Order: sequence, then structure tokens, then C-alpha cells
Amino acid sequence: MIIIDFGSGSTCRNDKELIHEMLEALTDVDPKRLATPKFQLWGPGTEPQCSMLNWGLFEEAVEYGRHLGYRVTASVFDKESVEFLLGFDPPFVKIANRPYLRHLAKYVPRGIPIVYSRDGALNDIFEVPEGRFMVCVPRYPATIEDYEGLFGLKNATYLKEGISDHTIGLDLWRKHKPHIYEKHFRLESSTGPDAGPWAATASELKEVFNV
Repeated sequence: MIIIDFGSGSTCRNDKELIHEMLEALTDVDPKRLATPKFQLWGPGTEPQCSMLNWGLFEEAVEYGRHLGYRVTASVFDKESVEFLLGFDPPFVKIANRPYLRHLAKYVPRGIPIVYSRDGALNDIFEVPEGRFMVCVPRYPATIEDYEGLFGLKNATYLKEGISDHTIGLDLWRKHKPHIYEKHFRLESSTGPDAGPWAATASELKEVFNV
């Protein structure tokens, strides 16, 4: 599974045309539609460091993504965004690497997969049958050493399972080739807190899609 993180409203500037451009740029390097485009959803005041994505524009992204052959999903940051996302029949629900968000899993019906990002204890994940996880270092940018320093002896197994990659470039992916891989995405012109050097452009992602 390849998850391409389009971020919040910051990278797309809450602009429908930029959302279309980002999705179209992804299609250029993903002819087999292997990726799942993913946005970040929250309500007013939940994540003040980034721009809230307009929920109407998320609906537009879902529809345009479907037109291009994608099932679009999101990371959720509050109960309201979980309930909103579930209205679009998402392929999975993403829960970010923040302990205070773990409770959101209880609002996701059984049968809908949950993907977690984690850098700490994993016991709570395995209590959710639909849950899968990615190793994540919640720092931008992170280093390969940061990722390989987590979880002790079990780390190599966990890195093979999944990685939410906040490093610059693709070396972490090349080295571990995880079953689930997530990478932030940006256009060459993108700005904002989601679009730093750890975010990949379409041309940089060609290798992941074997293009």
C-alpha cells in the first residue's frame, strides 16, 4: 500500500484547481493507480498550526479522485471528521501519531480498516482487529537513524510492516521497502508547513511506482 499525503489546507491553499493539479500530477507517475491520496481533516481550532482543509473541497477531491481512478481518504483529528469521512466510503481511516487521537478508533465501524502511525507502545493497536500501523517519527525532517532507533530488536520487523516517512528523499523506503509506505506530497510550487523538503514531488516518486 502506498499512501500519498496531500496534507491539510496549507499545501493546496484551499484551492480547487490546486487540488486537481496535485491529483493529476500523481497520475503522471502512478499509471496503475497504486496510490491512495490522503488529506488531513479536522474541525475549527483543532490544529491551529496548519490551515484547516475546507470540507467542501475534500468532497471535491474525493469526486475528482474517483474520476481519475483513485479512492481518496484522510487522517482524522476529531470525532466530527471521522463521521464526515465515513460518509465517503473510504478505503481506510488514518489515525495520526498522537496518543490523544487513539480513542477515535472507537468511532470507526468494524470492517473499515484503520491505519495508525506510531513511535511508541503498540499494544493498543493490536486490540483493534482492523488496525495496521506505520512507524513514524513525528519530526520534520527526521533522519533514517531516528527511525531505526525505535522499538529495539523488533524495529526491523516493524519498519518492514509500515513507514510514515518524514525523512528527506527516499533512502528510508529504498532500504526497508515496507508493506505500507506513506510520503508527504507537494508540487514544485507548493509552500507551507506540509510541503517542506521531506515532501516528495511527482518526479521524485517515480521510483516508488516503478515508472
